[in-house]
Amino acid sequence: MGKPLTPQQHRDMLDTSLRNVRALVDQIEADEASSRKEQRRLFAGLAVAALALVVIVTVLVVRKPEGTTMVIPAAPATKTK
Repeated sequence: MGKPLTPQQHRDMLDTSLRNVRALVDQIEADEASSRKEQRRLFAGLAVAALALVVIVTVLVVRKPEGTTMVIPAAPATKTK
C-alpha cells in the first residue's frame, strides 16, 4: 500500500477524477450526437432515393407509349374461276 494521503491531496485526486469522468462523458455525448446526425443524413438520403424511384416508376407506368402503330393492309382478294 502507498502512504496515506492528506485531506487536500485526497480532494485534489477526487477533483481530477471527476474532471476526467466529465471529459469522458462529454466525449461520449459528442460521439453519440455525431452518430445521430449521420444516421439522420443516411435516412434522409434513403428517403430521397425511394421517392425518386417511386416518381420514376409512376412516370413510366402513367405515360403513353410513344411507338408508332403499323397498319398491315389486308391481302388483296383473289378471283377464283
